[in-house]
Amino acid sequence: MNIYGPGVPIPAYTRLDVRLGDKVGPHWQLSLAGQNLLEARHLEGIPELLENYSYVKRGVCLKSTWQF
Repeated sequence: MNIYGPGVPIPAYTRLDVRLGDKVGPHWQLSLAGQNLLEARHLEGIPELLENYSYVKRGVCLKSTWQF
């Protein structure tokens, strides 16, 4: 457990990020990416004033790229 700011503990966390991509055609590429897949969110840091906690949320992104 790390101590951030004025002695406030931040719990340890494990993060899993994954990206799968494929070239569908000569000009088209598709990819699916997921971030922070193990938890819905985790505490990343606390500002010095302790007003707002900084959380990282789970995210999923689908990307389509056409190059010409």
